[in-house]
Amino acid sequence: MIKEGYIFMGFGKKYVDECQLCAEMIDAYDKDRPKAILTNKADYEYAKTKEVFDDIIVLDYETEKYLKDEKNPHNLYCVIPRVLMADVIPYEKTLAIDSDIACISNPDKVWKYINDKDEPFVCCGLDWEEEWHWGKVNQIVQKIGMKIPSIHGGVLCFNKGHEKYQSFRDDCYDALDNYSAYGCLTNFRGGMTDEVIFSIAMAKNEITPMDYVKFPVVSFNIPFGTQLPCNFHTRNGLKRNTWVKCNSPVVFNHIFFHERNNQKLYNDFLKFHKSATNGI
Repeated sequence: MIKEGYIFMGFGKKYVDECQLCAEMIDAYDKDRPKAILTNKADYEYAKTKEVFDDIIVLDYETEKYLKDEKNPHNLYCVIPRVLMADVIPYEKTLAIDSDIACISNPDKVWKYINDKDEPFVCCGLDWEEEWHWGKVNQIVQKIGMKIPSIHGGVLCFNKGHEKYQSFRDDCYDALDNYSAYGCLTNFRGGMTDEVIFSIAMAKNEITPMDYVKFPVVSFNIPFGTQLPCNFHTRNGLKRNTWVKCNSPVVFNHIFFHERNNQKLYNDFLKFHKSATNGI
């Protein structure tokens, strides 16, 4: 089995195209690690036309028990497939990247962070944030009997070669099965959130997230035109007073252009792509 690689998730041609752009930006820095896409039967042939993908993983929406009767689109094409990744990832260590992320510096150091941490699952976040999950995280704590971290789901690493991976994987499915019973909310697009599912599994397996500032893996909405490399972390790059200095450049820039179909942010995403892949 290949040791390290990336996976993207695209259902529908629009999202397959976004995955292609994201993968191409990473490819500008890292051609050695393979890149896979998780998709469905309807988009398999289209995904095959994208040369940047080394592997195509297909979910069967007709037979997969978590998908076949689900009605909510966000659950169908985001949350549940993300949890199912735990079983279908093609590499020993797989870095799952959202399609609306721009790669703005070399991701090699992210792999160093992951390998140094040596956990079954790695992501960025904070050990505790009381206002997380719409300010209702304490009701989850009361249900499961332990604090859970506040995490970001756009950059996730699954390490299925780790001795605790099966335990983490099982706890992800337990949180999915008991989502409402654990006090988790369905406030985002009428559906679940994968972050809280992974957070519960992390807590049960004593996994802590990488701090956003100490480990500058991902930042948010950094506008195009910002001088790169960017040694700042922000959870809202559109507000400069939220920027916090880091000791090295941020690697991934999560651009929330899907929210309210923000054309300006989407144009920034395209500009980052053009800048990264110029001459390739």
